[in-house]
Amino acid sequence: KETVGKARALQSAQAEAEQVALNMGKAGLTPDDLATIVLKTDAATLQSALKKTQTSGWDYFQEMMYGSILSNPATHVTNLTGSMLLTPSIAVTERYLAALQPWSQVSFHEANAMLYGYLSGVNRAVHTVAQSYKDDGFFNLAENLSKDAATKVERYSTPAITQTRMLPESLQGGVLGTTIDAIGAVVRAPSSALRVSDVFMRGVNVDMELHAIAIRKARSIKGLEGAEFNRFVDRMIRNPPPSILKEAQKFGSMQTFTNELEGRLGAVQMALSHPAMTAIVPFVRTPTNIFRYTLDRVPGLNLFLNGAREDIKAGGVRRDLVLSKVTLGSAVGASAASLAMGDIITGGGPQNPDVRKVWLTTHQPYSIKMGDKWVSYNRLDPIAGWFGMVADMVGMAGEMDEETRGGMAMALTMGLARNFTSKTYAKDVFQFMDLFNLQGESQDTAAKRLEKYMEGRAKLLVPAGVSALNLSMVDSDLKEVRSWQEVIQSRTPGWSKDLPSRLDFFGNPMVSEGGLGPDLLSPFPIKTMQNDPVAGE
Repeated sequence: KETVGKARALQSAQAEAEQVALNMGKAGLTPDDLATIVLKTDAATLQSALKKTQTSGWDYFQEMMYGSILSNPATHVTNLTGSMLLTPSIAVTERYLAALQPWSQVSFHEANAMLYGYLSGVNRAVHTVAQSYKDDGFFNLAENLSKDAATKVERYSTPAITQTRMLPESLQGGVLGTTIDAIGAVVRAPSSALRVSDVFMRGVNVDMELHAIAIRKARSIKGLEGAEFNRFVDRMIRNPPPSILKEAQKFGSMQTFTNELEGRLGAVQMALSHPAMTAIVPFVRTPTNIFRYTLDRVPGLNLFLNGAREDIKAGGVRRDLVLSKVTLGSAVGASAASLAMGDIITGGGPQNPDVRKVWLTTHQPYSIKMGDKWVSYNRLDPIAGWFGMVADMVGMAGEMDEETRGGMAMALTMGLARNFTSKTYAKDVFQFMDLFNLQGESQDTAAKRLEKYMEGRAKLLVPAGVSALNLSMVDSDLKEVRSWQEVIQSRTPGWSKDLPSRLDFFGNPMVSEGGLGPDLLSPFPIKTMQNDPVAGE
């Protein structure tokens, strides 16, 4: 804890140093102004500020890597769907469930207030973004909006690909400088869009919680009714006390999966904060928070989280909300189990490689049956975590013998782990860790594992948006790749056509059928069902 505390203090000092550096670089500073800045800044911070003005190769690498990873439009649709629609809907539903408990201190008015807060929050956030766009322009929008708020872009630093950081002052302002700024703006556009949407959605969720808390506080005051009640609520929303504002901000961060990690997880995040780790572990905070969000709603497993245990022990509203989360999680889990047993939804599929090859000819992993189509739900977080966990548990139970099947708790845990490791943002971490699991492995196996890992890293050399464009508009065949060079080739428009198509168990080419909605924007791939009696047998 002491180490994490010192690291956070250092982060804060670096942020202050960065602001000093920006102030020093502003046009129109007089010698007196500059002297005032220097005199008010301690030597260590000033040195850090000066260092911040120097751009290293890692800064360029990090900026380009995030731009590549986040360039797929479907990623932004997924982000908006999760934080703008799903988590607010879940929060309101849980508030209604909490109010249904006979002993609950949560009222239905809170849930209604959250709905109103959502609408007013969207309206306020739209005006904030519009005003920032008007004042600062599109490309400075993200810098100003997300300056003081955590976003999913975890290793953000001052923009590197700019003329002020790449050119001497004598060459700035010309065609070359303008070109560099334009290239940098394009490279940063995906990460800037993600950061703006995170700040936007966090603000909406903060408004929802402020409205709910204001109603709760007003109802706790005896005799407060009518116009006085409304004035009290309005005042608390407009000027919330620091403790209530902090509580609402914490809620907003949790709803958008941007809350800071604490304890050992925070220490791990700090250890992985170097820009060089971007290619290996691009995201730590977001996948961890999504995993915790899902675990928080699984009966029994939620008790492994300190927060849930503390809330239950505290009692009152905190306890009521924990119980409502478990209630909703149980209902969703039961529904998912029923659907999985009826072959309406799928998990990751059989673990036996030979059985899995045949299964893939008639199914699609982590999908739901809609008519004659399988539609993937794997990127529909946080709902996907619940459905995938239970579907994997049902699938694993089907592969167990009677004696092993009794350990359903183990199957549930394995299902949760399997679903989590199937995610794109988590798969990279586990593949990297697996490189060091050499106990009992032959050199050939270790070499193949390293080669497979390098193939996954090679994907980052072609922007995700370019690969999505190729698959949706140029070459829809899935390719057979045997090296990291062929991975790059398979993601490059035009060049990918020179590679052989991947074949299914029966020797038929595997083709991407696009997604639900516009292919380029859709994070929900589809697959037409095939009633193949041979595959079924």
